[in-house]
Amino acid sequence: MRDVFRARAQILESSLEAINYELDWAFPPREHQGKIRLGVLAFDFAARTETFVTLPVFRELDRSRFEVNLFALRGDDGAMERLCAQHAARFTVLPADLQAQVKLMRDADLDLLLIGGNVTAAATDLTAIALHRLARVQMTSICCCVTTGMRNIDQFLSGTLSEPADGARHYTEKLYLIDGTAHCFDFGSDGPVAPTRRRARRPVGLPEDAVVFASGANFHKVVPELQDAWIRILASVPDSRLLLYPFNPNWDGYSVDLFMTHLADRLRNCNIDPVRVMVLEAAPTWQDVVQRLQLADIYLDSFPFCGATSLLDALLAHLPIVAMDGNSHRTIQGAAILRSLDLSELVARDVDAYVGLAIRLAANRARRKSLARKIRAQMRNQPPIFDRHRYAEKVGKVFEQVWREHCASHPRAG
Repeated sequence: MRDVFRARAQILESSLEAINYELDWAFPPREHQGKIRLGVLAFDFAARTETFVTLPVFRELDRSRFEVNLFALRGDDGAMERLCAQHAARFTVLPADLQAQVKLMRDADLDLLLIGGNVTAAATDLTAIALHRLARVQMTSICCCVTTGMRNIDQFLSGTLSEPADGARHYTEKLYLIDGTAHCFDFGSDGPVAPTRRRARRPVGLPEDAVVFASGANFHKVVPELQDAWIRILASVPDSRLLLYPFNPNWDGYSVDLFMTHLADRLRNCNIDPVRVMVLEAAPTWQDVVQRLQLADIYLDSFPFCGATSLLDALLAHLPIVAMDGNSHRTIQGAAILRSLDLSELVARDVDAYVGLAIRLAANRARRKSLARKIRAQMRNQPPIFDRHRYAEKVGKVFEQVWREHCASHPRAG
């Protein structure tokens, strides 16, 4: 995807330059050595996925080494925003005008800026400001599932488990890796608590004795090859059900009617009764999603674009997971999370292995219970994906390395 996103960025950059936006900027030299002045830019700091994976970046950073400044395109004064603001020297809601946004951020005289939002999925207001040079060094991370292709974003932060051996070739940015998975989640004061009681199935129309598969893969990830694998699994496990919740309240652009019609037609063409697949509406919170997963026995991760936060929901519900390995960040991040939890046995090497693993788990209730106990124990034991202290330590070292390298190549900047 590197060349595609480089071309995309060039189109966006040319469009802004054509209407007189000044994308490049030369910052004056830093006048003194001291704390690294770090900025974090996000669409907002509300209680949603991008905040959950961005908060661990700065919440526990050593304040003797870093000054943290948060910038948001909008504010909501919610509990999560207030928590984020408490862990920053300054919290700024940017004005609505793009030129005013850029000026305010440049005036902040930042050393490093982390783009804590997805600027690759669509051309949003966050994408527009991220195209500009806003700090001496600019980075992005796992909020973007692919390279940005943008000339003013210099580095991409990921993890050793979350990248293939040739990961660097997928990025226009310079790739920096922390040890382990790239993901860490911080839900704020309302930490992850797994449900303690299984939900009754009959009230929602699911047979109590059926094997129920589930997937929260976003609508856009449910591609034909994934549907084919799910249909093979349903055909091989009689009377099983598949529970889907592909619609996320933080996304839009869903063609719900077309999706439902197309899915039902594919099921009928494969002699699968459409009643065996239940598609639910979006759940308002991640807690609701985890409660919903109490209806299921096995979670089916998506491929080739795998899950991360959706996979975490299944782990919090202590569900055995079927995932597939990959050859890029967006195809390997789910496997990386499972490997960080010593759950490699749930990672399939290809489609046939994925289908086979799902069928074997469906036939072996004792194995499912054993895996659920293992997952429960791992999730209770401060796993890496919740260890924000260790994560901040690793990220802080990368930030310092990046800043040293910048100073070495810009001697007057140090």
